[in-house]
Amino acid sequence: MAQAGHPRRGSAARRLIALLPGQPILRVSAVVALIGASVTAAHNAVNELERAGVLKQVTVGRRNRAWEAVGLLALVDEFERRLARPEPGPDRPARPAPFLN
Repeated sequence: MAQAGHPRRGSAARRLIALLPGQPILRVSAVVALIGASVTAAHNAVNELERAGVLKQVTVGRRNRAWEAVGLLALVDEFERRLARPEPGPDRPARPAPFLN
């Protein structure tokens, strides 16, 4: 919330932030459906969060654009890696982690 500049309570941007963990990649049409906002309010929320660095456009062009919640997928990937490869201990062997970079 701080990175977004603390959007006002009830604003489309604030409602969208709360839903990003469940929808880390989205289009404006999804924002409209998720938060029940108008298309204009959804565009404004996405633009506000993009300016704040919370969202990043991941498609090219002006039509059918999609945005990603910056850093959220990386957090999930890191969490999955830690689950797959815990530190070995006396009662638990280390397991190989899939998709290591």
